[in-house]
Amino acid sequence: MRLGVCQLRARGGGHSAHASRPAPFGFTPAAALTDEQLTGHVFLFNAALDVGYLLIALWLLTRAQAPAATRPERLLGYGRSVQLQGAFLLVFDLAMWALLR
Repeated sequence: MRLGVCQLRARGGGHSAHASRPAPFGFTPAAALTDEQLTGHVFLFNAALDVGYLLIALWLLTRAQAPAATRPERLLGYGRSVQLQGAFLLVFDLAMWALLR
């Protein structure tokens, strides 16, 4: 899992380095507005995915409460950690979307 996260961060860093080049000739304010709107849509899409995180956390927490659960402490810990991560990401994505509005 750490390898996957590191790979995503490396791709994001590569994209940022590529995007930080000087603007190509003909870059207009209309193009900048279009890019800003696209970024806002990406943050909203990510917020929807974060709701999925919270639903998975809810599922893990309810599985931990089931009498037939094997190792409920593990399910409870996983549920809490996914819940914390999903809540933070949801707040972050919605805050970034609000800043772009």
